[in-house]
Order: sequence, then C-alpha cells, then structure tokens
Amino acid sequence: MARKYSEEHPPDGPRGRPLEITPRATAVPQPVVDAVFRAKEGEVLGPLRAVDGWHLVRVERRTPAPSFEECAPRVRDEIVARTVRDWKVALRSDPEVRIAEDL
Repeated sequence: MARKYSEEHPPDGPRGRPLEITPRATAVPQPVVDAVFRAKEGEVLGPLRAVDGWHLVRVERRTPAPSFEECAPRVRDEIVARTVRDWKVALRSDPEVRIAEDL
C-alpha cells in the first residue's frame, strides 16, 4: 500500500521505506512509535496519521532488550566518559585554574 499511495516519490520510483524503530528512534513520529510498541510481530498498522504525513507499518520482528549484565559495562563507560568530559569543561572554564602549555 505504501508503494502504491506514497506521495514522496514519482510513480515509477521507489515508494515507502523501511524504518528501524527503537526506544531511541528520533526521526519517527511519536504516534507511530507508540503504535509499533503495542503491536504484535507480523501485524500491519495504519494508516497512522502524524505531523509529517501518513504512515503504514508492518512489524516484522521484535528483538528482546539486552539484560542488565550485558549493558552494565557500556553504561558504566559512558557515565565515566561523560563525567570526565564535564570535569574537563568545568576546569577549563574556571578562571582560577591555569593549564600548562606543554600538557
């Protein structure tokens, strides 16, 4: 249906496009994300109206979320990196701190 009724592309070109929807998806309108997360595998959703137009979605597969144990090292590394980065920014903006030129 997307290929038949899409207005994004000329009639002889490709219509519709696959989306990768995850909890962090930012380019996908929120009503579409909400509907997709409620749907079952294999279900066709839509048409769904969003600010940027109409959407027709087929949920092809679901991937289970990783366990805490799988995520913990990556999350810890991201938190440490962000903390160090914020600390460096704070030091550089502090007028009382002088950083040696040769470092």
